[in-house]
Amino acid sequence: MGSGASKKKGNSCASDLDDEMKVVPGRFYDTFELGKLLGKGNTANVRVCTHKTTKAVYAAKIIQSKHHWDAAHHEADIMGAIGTHPQVIGLTEYFDAPDAGGRVIMVLEHVPCGELFDRIVRKEVYTEQEAVLTLTALLSGLAYCHSMHVAHKDLKPENLLLSSETDDASIKLCDFGYASRIDPSSGLCLNKTKVGTPAYAAPELISSNIFGAKIDVWAAGVITYILLVGYPPFDHDLSANEMYESIVNNNIDYEEGDWKGLSPLALEFVQTMLQDDQNARWTSTELLAHPWLQNTDQSDYGQANVTALRSFNARRKLKAKVKMVIAMNKVSGQSRSVTDVAHALTLAIKGSGRSGSDMRRPSVQNAAFGQLGTQRRPSMAVRQSSQLKGVASEEQKEADKFKQQLSMDLSSPDDAPDDESDDEAANETRAAAAT
Repeated sequence: MGSGASKKKGNSCASDLDDEMKVVPGRFYDTFELGKLLGKGNTANVRVCTHKTTKAVYAAKIIQSKHHWDAAHHEADIMGAIGTHPQVIGLTEYFDAPDAGGRVIMVLEHVPCGELFDRIVRKEVYTEQEAVLTLTALLSGLAYCHSMHVAHKDLKPENLLLSSETDDASIKLCDFGYASRIDPSSGLCLNKTKVGTPAYAAPELISSNIFGAKIDVWAAGVITYILLVGYPPFDHDLSANEMYESIVNNNIDYEEGDWKGLSPLALEFVQTMLQDDQNARWTSTELLAHPWLQNTDQSDYGQANVTALRSFNARRKLKAKVKMVIAMNKVSGQSRSVTDVAHALTLAIKGSGRSGSDMRRPSVQNAAFGQLGTQRRPSMAVRQSSQLKGVASEEQKEADKFKQQLSMDLSSPDDAPDDESDDEAANETRAAAAT
């Protein structure tokens, strides 16, 4: 942050928000009317915007800082190359600074129905048949992107949004900020930058510079594994370096007990996606023809472990909020480590006399984030986390364990894929989904 911004630490964010609402000359403000704030991040804010003539509703991603305009140009370029597909978030219009009052604005399809995992954990039962429909839609979107010579490079649950309140297969792939074009002749990504989210990183992304569209297939395999058994294929309590080592060595333990209630075809499907040798890994197009997705006789299909998935999802949401608090404190000039945040959480839980599953209670959240100098608690995702089993307990030993595990979860080595995307406002449609 530049020196000019640092002089106004207390109100710079509010100033930016007020400035966005001023109608200034330019094609964007001639065409669209900005509405309520859907979300804000380190690099951009997202607002509802309505076309003045058609009254169609979109999500406007507003990038104020010139430092992030190149990234916005890249994302718009990638989305333009992809074009239109039912399972891919759409870019309606893109406005450069001269046309948007000195800022860059991306007008995106508004996807207001939330994240896929959030929908599923509200169910009492989630069957393989339902999973088949969901994953067919996901792979259809991926296969289309790959056919257009684009790799997403940051596929994860946060980037799978729903456009329908009732249809779990209404998936929209979003956040193409880290996407790369693919060389049609070699099949390899032209952008060799190692970015993305560590838990979903393919072995070749970690250990080499030779990778292509199949890094997305690996990430989809991790998502499928979690969707069916309720936890990741690699121990989420490992340190970042240990996790990368496990991924490269493909140390996946397909425990018989966890897969007992699922069909053999489901396990085979996941294993074809999580091949450590990318040459042996199936392509997204090949997976659409897999017997598990094509089987008309699904009488032997079982049920996913929704209870375990609820716990995983709650932990995922909490980690995202912890990262947000750390970022907020950095912006305000306070340096708070992961351990500081985890310590505040455990002290608040212990002081309230409650268990870790009560982290969603406002009194506990206020106490925790108050210790960090944050006036307002992160409201939505933590409040919605109704189960945080194993996150912390009333026992100090468990609280210390949580603090240590959370610190490991949120750390990443310098030579590994970068987990910046959780802090990026390139997560524009995630914010839009919060309405």
